[in-house]
Amino acid sequence: MFVAIINELADIMKKIDIKHIIWIFIIMMILYDVYGYIDEYLIIKNYQYGEKYNNFRRKNGIPIIDKNMEPFKVPEDNFWGMIWINEEKTSEQKPLINKMKIIEASKENGWKSESDNFIYYINDSTDYVLQTDSKKTENKIISEYKFGKTNSVNNELKELTKTEYDSIKFIWKIE
Repeated sequence: MFVAIINELADIMKKIDIKHIIWIFIIMMILYDVYGYIDEYLIIKNYQYGEKYNNFRRKNGIPIIDKNMEPFKVPEDNFWGMIWINEEKTSEQKPLINKMKIIEASKENGWKSESDNFIYYINDSTDYVLQTDSKKTENKIISEYKFGKTNSVNNELKELTKTEYDSIKFIWKIE
C-alpha cells in the first residue's frame, strides 16, 4: 500500500510543470494578502480604545472618533495606542475637520491620554487650529486646550480656559 501511494505521488509530480507552480504561488500570495487585510480589519474593529470608546469620550468631554477618520497605525497586541487621521481638506462647504487623534494606551494601564487636532477653514491660506489634550490622572481626566490661526507666517497657539473651549466647541458643533 505504501508503495502504491509513492507511485501515485510520483505520477502527480510528473504532471506538475512550471506554470502550475507559478499559479500555486500566485494563489498563495493572494490568500496571504487577503488574510492580512482581514486580520488588520478585525484588530481595528475590535480595538477597545477606538470607536467603541466614544461613549467614554462623550461622558468625559473628549472629542469622539468621527466617521471620516481612519486608523493610521494598527495597535500592537491589540492594546497600544493608535493614530486616527482625516485626510480631507477644509473648505467653505466643509469648514471643520478633526485632522488627527492620537490615543495613548497600554496593556498594563489601559487608556492614558488622547490628543485631537481640529482645523477650521477661514480662507484658502488661513485656518483656525484647536488642539485638545486629555489625560487620566489618579482619579479624574484633565484636559488642556490651545487655539490659534495657522498660515505661512504665523502658527502660534494660545492656551484656552475650559469656558473658552466649550464656547468654540458649541459654535463649531464638535461632538
